[in-house]
Amino acid sequence: MTLSDFDFLRIWEHGQGQHPLDRLITILQANSPDRSRQELADLTIGQRDKQLLAFREVHFGRLLQAYGVCPACEERWEFALHTEHLRQGETQRPPQQEFILADGDFEVRYRLPTSRDLAASATREDLGAAQELILTQCLLAATHKGDSVSLDDLPPEFVSRLIEDMGQNDPQADASLAMQCPACHQTWEMIFDIGLFVWNDLVMKAKRLLWEVHILASAYGWSEAEILTLTPARRRAYLDLVLS
Repeated sequence: MTLSDFDFLRIWEHGQGQHPLDRLITILQANSPDRSRQELADLTIGQRDKQLLAFREVHFGRLLQAYGVCPACEERWEFALHTEHLRQGETQRPPQQEFILADGDFEVRYRLPTSRDLAASATREDLGAAQELILTQCLLAATHKGDSVSLDDLPPEFVSRLIEDMGQNDPQADASLAMQCPACHQTWEMIFDIGLFVWNDLVMKAKRLLWEVHILASAYGWSEAEILTLTPARRRAYLDLVLS
């Protein structure tokens, strides 16, 4: 589905007052009106981000302009990314699928994090507390020698394995980039946030549309609806006449 200019302005208008996580659901629902917000909120993070990546390709292209800041020397530089390089594997499994991880006497049954879990964790003050809440919500059962235990009873090394297992089962949720500073050659990994890119693209498009409406409405007295129903080519032609 390809959104219209009216759709972009509507998403931008509604999204301004929403939490960043809710904005992403708004974008996906506009692109898939047959799906409810509840259904989209239950997608795993990787499934959600894969759909946002596809949305970006359709509406803004496959090339992204990004920038990095070196954690060592603070050098800042821009670089280009292709969306194909951001795909981390398939995420076709049902969103609510359960997984089992066993190691020695410990065994857990869990599901993958969703936007709902991220929204709940956003209320926590630090990253550690947020991660603990997500794990608690996604942990469906845990046992030690057959007896039920809680997340706090699991050894730290087992919890680390659990986090790693979650990432392997939802690879798109952890789209990281291997970075190297062109100045000091420091290397590190940078988390790539496709949701932030899509929202920024959408905001820039909406502001461009509002500017075009303002210019043409001031010049010709046309309504917003009349201007937005013009094809992009005709709109640009009228803008050239007004601005020349």
